[in-house]
Amino acid sequence: MALVFGIITLSLSAYAQDFHPKYDYVITVKNDTLKCKITASIFQKDYGNGYKYKLEKDTANKTLKTDSIKEFYRSKYATTFVAVMLPGQKEKRFVSLLERGKINLYEDVAIISNNYITTYYANKNGSPLFEIKTDGVFRPSGVSSAERRKALADMLSDNPALLQSFNKEGGYDFDTIRNFINLYNFDAKN
Repeated sequence: MALVFGIITLSLSAYAQDFHPKYDYVITVKNDTLKCKITASIFQKDYGNGYKYKLEKDTANKTLKTDSIKEFYRSKYATTFVAVMLPGQKEKRFVSLLERGKINLYEDVAIISNNYITTYYANKNGSPLFEIKTDGVFRPSGVSSAERRKALADMLSDNPALLQSFNKEGGYDFDTIRNFINLYNFDAKN
């Protein structure tokens, strides 16, 4: 039995590795997908902004800008970045897209005085983004932890079994949030 489980695990692992493209690409606001090479500024730390891309036919790098690029993918990290308007902001910025489905989950990492502040945002069916978790001490959005948890519960509410499981869950950490959104999206597909 252990051998069968091991073979299944290795097969799924191999499948998952082939699922991500082996090259970088950008998607323009006109929905053109362009294979390219993406590089980051050494000062940027790979958190979505400060990137440049170079198409195979070009000789010079171009800066990734939210007015012309709506999404890009870095094969080195198997990470998709999308241009979104964060709550309270006036301009779009690139953030990591962690889960794509009926509920989208985004991660923004801000560097403030050499501290990394991670914030999760989510939206459902294209609604505006809502902050659902941060590890920052200050909450510029003014949204309490209880309000963030309730917002996620509201997004899960059309799946009663999953909502019940979520409400029983004691923790509300980044992994728990991602797992519940992943489960929700999986159930929504089936």
